[in-house]
Amino acid sequence: MKKNLHHLAVASVLSLMSLAPATHAESLRLRANIPFDFAVSNEKLPAGEYNLKFLAQDVILVQNEGTKQSAIALGQSAQSGQNPERGKLVFTKHGDQYFLSQVWPGFSEAGQQLPASSLERQVASGAESRQMASRQDKSGNMESSKN
Repeated sequence: MKKNLHHLAVASVLSLMSLAPATHAESLRLRANIPFDFAVSNEKLPAGEYNLKFLAQDVILVQNEGTKQSAIALGQSAQSGQNPERGKLVFTKHGDQYFLSQVWPGFSEAGQQLPASSLERQVASGAESRQMASRQDKSGNMESSKN
């Protein structure tokens, strides 16, 4: 019997490009060091430094700083019930592949939930997953724990 568990890996956003509270979603920008290859929508992206920019309320541009490779994610508004000081990115892991599933800019309860892409559904149907959470500490090292 195959277990279809959703597995999460959390990578903390290193810094916000703008710390001033945004009046429009379009002005939100995040910067993150993502230490593993991952997918956004149906686009596979390499590990590296990324800029995330909200182009519209539910539209996020994810762009690699070095290669300029990018993907656009269409999200849905989500609420966390918390008001974190730092932003975070949440990834779903299936087998050895990561998929960006949530974007939380920080300083607000509001975030974006990204629906599973056809690529993610295809990988999930044939992959067994383990639940794992990873957070970046203040020195930039990844700490992992099973949930």
